[in-house]
Amino acid sequence: MAAEDSTPVTPAPPPRRDDAVTAGRGFLVITGAKLWFMVGGAFISLGLPYMLPVAEYGQYTDINNNLGFLSMVMVTGVTQAVARFVSARPDAAGGIVRQALALFGGIAGFLALAVFFGAGAIAAARGNVEQTTAYRFVAAIILAYGLYAVFIGALNGKKAFLQQALFDGTYTTLRTVLILGGAAFLGHSVTGAFGGFALAAATILTLSFWRIFPQFGRGPGEPALYAFAAQVLLAQLVFQAIFRQDVLYLQPMATASFMSDGLSAAAAAEKAHEVVGHYGLATQLARLPWQGTLAITFIIFPMLSESTFAQDAERTRTYIQQTVRYSLLLIGGAAIVLAAVPEPLVRGVWKPEYAPTAIALTWLAPAYAAFAIFNILVTMLTAAGRATEALFINVLTAALAYASYQVFLPGVTEPTALLARAGLATAVPFTFGLLAAGARLWMSYGRPFPPATVLRVLGLGLALGLLGRLLPATDVVVAAIAPGGGGLARLVGLGYAGGTAGLVLVLFIAGILVSGEIGSEDRARFGRVLRRRAKPTAGGPA
Repeated sequence: MAAEDSTPVTPAPPPRRDDAVTAGRGFLVITGAKLWFMVGGAFISLGLPYMLPVAEYGQYTDINNNLGFLSMVMVTGVTQAVARFVSARPDAAGGIVRQALALFGGIAGFLALAVFFGAGAIAAARGNVEQTTAYRFVAAIILAYGLYAVFIGALNGKKAFLQQALFDGTYTTLRTVLILGGAAFLGHSVTGAFGGFALAAATILTLSFWRIFPQFGRGPGEPALYAFAAQVLLAQLVFQAIFRQDVLYLQPMATASFMSDGLSAAAAAEKAHEVVGHYGLATQLARLPWQGTLAITFIIFPMLSESTFAQDAERTRTYIQQTVRYSLLLIGGAAIVLAAVPEPLVRGVWKPEYAPTAIALTWLAPAYAAFAIFNILVTMLTAAGRATEALFINVLTAALAYASYQVFLPGVTEPTALLARAGLATAVPFTFGLLAAGARLWMSYGRPFPPATVLRVLGLGLALGLLGRLLPATDVVVAAIAPGGGGLARLVGLGYAGGTAGLVLVLFIAGILVSGEIGSEDRARFGRVLRRRAKPTAGGPA
């Protein structure tokens, strides 16, 4: 069935280059930028827990989670809205960019002012009253993101993937250096970290006005942008509610549970921040596969928009099926590593007080694997002009997430049990969203999930998860090799973490190859992507 799309825009002409080469090369450069983003995030996740006590890292996690409700709505929603119309009407790109800057700059400015002047009240409500200044820095980040996303959406819509990747990579470097530097030079503080964050966002926005804005001339805008943007922003707001309800509810519910167990309000809040610190580090690790899929969504969005504008149902169907298949392999491998050996990864890399993180990671790794695929499927629905349907699925999933946290979290007074409950409560709505979005795509374009690939990934995940449970604990290995402790013990722990993760990853790749998952057609497709020059063909999807 052809995609439903009532947006009054002129269909883009059929692509003249091999789609596999265009998508594949775009995937490589965007993936490179997103991998660097993951590396930057890993540096932040590794560095901040060493600079901050567990409770303060919990405060950082809580503030960053609250920031994400608004900043990621702006980044993802604005990028998709601008990319869709620039890809459909490249001749009007300049007018669309200026129209979007005025629209989204106004929205971001209003939100930033509300957060800036309400920082004290927000901090008090979250039990972070001493972090009021950090919330004011959050306001600056929201404003910068709302404008910067317009430029990234414009580059994505015109398929300027290399330039988009360069800006993403530059921002990752700025963000990583300035967050860690700000935390280090301002008394190892949460406020310093967010001050550096705000400076990074302001710097990349300035560079965008300097280097990207002049590329787009003037021209007519696109009236349909307003309605589509409203749909996408609302969908993203609900989507972020799905993504961030765990930390939003975990902190106050943990505080209430600990108070019911006899702790004072201050002691309960401190203990709750420690739980959030452990859970926050686990989410940072579990989200790494999802962050890797952001490259996939950036590539597939303009290509699906183009194919649905052209009403090419067959090309759209093939895009969906191939994207889901490769995503299952990429996400599955990363998530299996995290779920199979959580204890060596956490104990070998971070300080001993972060050991409970492994409990949450065991649940969150498969949960965020489901979320990553869910994210791709919802992006496909939006790109195909089905933003209303994507919104409906997001609303159902957000409602289930709310119910899940209300059922699993209250009344648990033991921190490790609370971490496990929070991970399980997160896995429930993420799995539902994956199945619901997949079912909707199936109704329009045929089955998006290749059964053989699903069975191979799940089978390898179960086998390698069992293997990971049979490996000795990190403390046992360290005591056997470096009983005296000190620097040698630290190196042994790091080596054990890397060795166990590498073993699981190698076994997963071997299992995929031996099972015949990668065939001659895949090798030919990869070959076309990696060739230096594209040959004109009828074009097949990547």
